Amino acid sequence: TVGGTGSGTPQSTTINTAFALPLRATVKDSGSNPVLGVTVTFTAPGSGASGTFPGALTTVQVVTDAAGVATSPVFTANGTGGGPYNVTASVSGIAGMINYALSNIDFHISAVTGSQTVTAGGTLNFTLNFTVDGGSTLSPTTFSCQNLPTLTMCTFNPASEPTGSVTSQVTMSVATAANSAGLPAGRGIRFRVPPSKVLASLLAALVMVLLSLSSFAVRVPVLVRLQVGKLGMLAALLLITGTIVGCATNGANQGTPPGTYTITVTATSGTVQRTTTVSLTVQ
Repeated sequence: TVGGTGSGTPQSTTINTAFALPLRATVKDSGSNPVLGVTVTFTAPGSGASGTFPGALTTVQVVTDAAGVATSPVFTANGTGGGPYNVTASVSGIAGMINYALSNIDFHISAVTGSQTVTAGGTLNFTLNFTVDGGSTLSPTTFSCQNLPTLTMCTFNPASEPTGSVTSQVTMSVATAANSAGLPAGRGIRFRVPPSKVLASLLAALVMVLLSLSSFAVRVPVLVRLQVGKLGMLAALLLITGTIVGCATNGANQGTPPGTYTITVTATSGTVQRTTTVSLTVQ
């Protein structure tokens, strides 16, 4: 007869990783005594959720030891999620067979609401399906988003999924920013004086000040010189202030720019990442 030793079944592991325990089979004679030197064949499914032994083999043969136990080499899940599926242990000429129930854990993220439109300053929600294959997750799952437009943020509810999670839905909220200056999204106030003219005006104001304090002083009374000097300094101050204000205004929060954006949503659990995309149009 062929009997199990109580280890190796059931088991779960993440896709493309090794199962923690080897598969063991015990061979006994009619008197329930262990038999040494019997060849045991371990066989995994040839397609679908399955795995391989070293050398990318789905079938290996192992000889029993003095205790009548045959221990398989390391068995590694393939890249297909699902299960439980059976890996079998058999002995030629003996009817008995052991089934080892194994599962490959995988997950997927997909968008239920794939495309939405929002006015800059608004917030909208995308519904996502979190689907687990083969049972439940073996590690916590976190969510993130990439390729967001400027001045936009995303949050998730729940923020993450704990170990042992099964298929569920997740909500991603996308918040856009309004134009703080009250202008159309993506447009800011710009300083209208060309830089070359600003520089020329500043130089002219400086010349006025210098003339009021130097050669011009020879022909103009003191009171007039003082007034001209004050006017020159006032002109320079106004030009400098205009430049600073113009630059500061131009750097104000202009809101989320209008356009259509493809946002990537990523779910990460252990070493596995899955992504999906949604489309956001900002008006």
